[in-house]
Amino acid sequence: MFNATMLSIAQKINTYEDWRISREQSLALMPDDVEEAMDLLGFANKIRQRYRLRRVNKCESVAVARDMSLEGCGAGCTSLQGKVGGSADLRCADELIQAGAAVAASGGTHFAMVVSGGLSSAAGVETICRAARALRRRTKLVLCVSAERLGEDTARRLKAAGIDRYHLQRHAATQCDSANGAVRGNGDGLVDLEVARAAGLELCCAGLLGAGDTWAQRVDLALALRALDPAAITIRFGAPSDGAQLGQQAAISPMAALACIGLFRFVYPQGDIVVADGWERILGDFRSWVFFAGANGWWVAPERMTSAEQMVLDAALIAELGLINGRTAAARMDESALPRRHLAP
Repeated sequence: MFNATMLSIAQKINTYEDWRISREQSLALMPDDVEEAMDLLGFANKIRQRYRLRRVNKCESVAVARDMSLEGCGAGCTSLQGKVGGSADLRCADELIQAGAAVAASGGTHFAMVVSGGLSSAAGVETICRAARALRRRTKLVLCVSAERLGEDTARRLKAAGIDRYHLQRHAATQCDSANGAVRGNGDGLVDLEVARAAGLELCCAGLLGAGDTWAQRVDLALALRALDPAAITIRFGAPSDGAQLGQQAAISPMAALACIGLFRFVYPQGDIVVADGWERILGDFRSWVFFAGANGWWVAPERMTSAEQMVLDAALIAELGLINGRTAAARMDESALPRRHLAP
């Protein structure tokens, strides 16, 4: 028997496009055992199929500064090592263009140029804009920028150059006060988001899970991110900020991580749900389950994105699950016109 509460909520989400799950209902989704977790994943998969169809986004990021480390950093992560303090620190536009072209050639759909801290350097802004203009002409990538302290003029320049989306690391689930559903910290980020939105940029907001958070804190994080109305929510799995590599000490099991993805799909059925930072390490043999759990995108480490063998494996996985790479011609077709993948006898 299916969990009756999950079934009822999933039916409402799939029937009424403007219906939104409440905090109380989200708390009731917490699975008590593996059987209920499987129910949650199954319903989340149906919601993904209903709203995000079969298109899968494959994303990669590159640091704008040569001395910046992107290790353990996916979409929306701006707490990186290194600064963009002057032209000597910057990659040239041609390097960014080359990196973006490689992502497109490997089947990527999204390419993010990541800045540590504020994007205040005129040289840095112009470098990103030049790269964006070239990549807009040469590829079909969704172009993204991750930075803090985004000025209005900078946001308008990025949009005019062809940047589609602005990323910001919003919260860790442990910042959520489950007593009242409030989220502490990062108030400046809200200003950045509104500046980006006013310039016409889409928003992608990231949240960190797996740092000893409770189900109630995960619910509050999901609801806080939903309230920002982003185009995408990125789920990062990491450890407390003690300098450890993200994902290395995450206090979360594979099935619990999948349940988190399912929760976010229930909370934000019509947006992109993307997994990043530590998800492969945590899920292990369950990595292909991210789509069944409700995700429709993944951030790929640079070494995997450029590995010919891994590219073939990723493409085979997407095809075997009956999914479609988001940048192919088929992804732009009406869903009803797409061929279904039939099981071999």
